[in-house]
Amino acid sequence: MHGSTTCKLPMEFTYNNNSVSRTKNITDTFNQYFLNIGVKLADKIQPSMVNYDTFLPLVSKNSLYLYPTDASEVISVCNILKNKRSSGHGEIVSLIAKTSIDTVAEPLAEIINCSLETGSVPNELKIAKVIPVYKAGAKNEFSNYRPVIL
Repeated sequence: MHGSTTCKLPMEFTYNNNSVSRTKNITDTFNQYFLNIGVKLADKIQPSMVNYDTFLPLVSKNSLYLYPTDASEVISVCNILKNKRSSGHGEIVSLIAKTSIDTVAEPLAEIINCSLETGSVPNELKIAKVIPVYKAGAKNEFSNYRPVIL
């Protein structure tokens, strides 16, 4: 919740007719709002009597295929990263990743391929930094922000 150059977040929000203040409470409420909005919107959709497959007449089980990666592709993608001092959840700075990629590219490629093959993604890779970006309307209402993942 560092805000952006175009919109500074208010110090107080309104949610369910209650006042929400203090950074921690605002952050937690944004989190809950963004987590639950999809379910709330889905609940408003009336069930259809038409089966979904009528909209997809040419469905193919092999319509999407991801080729396995290899160490050279991992190195190539890593080298595209900008040299920044900021890090993600794993606290790995891109400059350090670039310096050590030759050593870890092969096992990293194996992990990526295993993840794609099994459909299993490590929980640590499911964590994202979400920034609320103001859309329009009252700035003190959570519904007037959209989540952007960094």
